[in-house]
Amino acid sequence: LNLWDGGVLLARYLESNPEKVRGKDILEIGSGCGLVGIAAAVCGGRNVVLTDLRYAMNHLKQNISYNMEKIDGAGCVEIKCMEFDWFKLPPPPIHAHLGFKSDI
Repeated sequence: LNLWDGGVLLARYLESNPEKVRGKDILEIGSGCGLVGIAAAVCGGRNVVLTDLRYAMNHLKQNISYNMEKIDGAGCVEIKCMEFDWFKLPPPPIHAHLGFKSDI
């Protein structure tokens, strides 16, 4: 998995502007290592869903686990990862106020 510059910049933006995600439901597409979704959760996102291909699921779950102390203390109700291949439809039914895809 790669950590792209776009993800780092978006995570830093959220850190500087937590009001953008606080209390909102967040969907991250192509999460990779989960940096942006985890940052959204740490900044107070209410329900955060990180999506990527099957090969990324174990890594995503591990990174969420490593950050649970910060996530739990930020007001995040739920953070989870889901397998999603955007070349295969339909996408999973997810309600989100904001969607992120940091590197296209």
